[in-house]
Amino acid sequence: MNYTRFFQESKRVSGSNKKVIIVNPDLFNEFMEAVASDTELELPIKAFVLIAASSGGRVSEVIGLHKKDFNSNLFDLNVLKKGKERTRKCRLHPAAIPVVAELLKHRKPQEFLFRFDRNHALYAIKKYFGSDIECHSFRHSHVSYLMNKGMTHIKIAKLVDIEVHNVSRYSHLNQTKALEDIF
Repeated sequence: MNYTRFFQESKRVSGSNKKVIIVNPDLFNEFMEAVASDTELELPIKAFVLIAASSGGRVSEVIGLHKKDFNSNLFDLNVLKKGKERTRKCRLHPAAIPVVAELLKHRKPQEFLFRFDRNHALYAIKKYFGSDIECHSFRHSHVSYLMNKGMTHIKIAKLVDIEVHNVSRYSHLNQTKALEDIF
């Protein structure tokens, strides 16, 4: 499947002038459905992308998931930040639930969900989604989706485990949507 139509180049709202490729927030749900139904994607890569996009999880957090971290459509991401470990509750996108459930069938409770490392994940993302797409793009996509849905900076910061003042660095607000909300 060609995923080009789902992605857009976006300049960061604040911070550097670096451009980031994200899933267009208006097409986010359609993207998730397309990934979930794509028969060409390997099940682990499909689950990885869906979990990363559902949670805004960092690559290391998603790769570090175990079967025991999941309970229905909720899961725990273990975050190691500034030498301290903590757990962040996340919810799977509805399209991700059957895909992740299928992968979980093949794992033991203490076993890692993914049997590949960061480099394999990066390679697979570029192979299936395009050379400009990074794993971290899904983190930016998740934050942008939440922002465009009208969620507050405080809620977003709590959900994705970033400082409130950094939310704008990760968000890419749809200018047309922002203009519609003026009056």
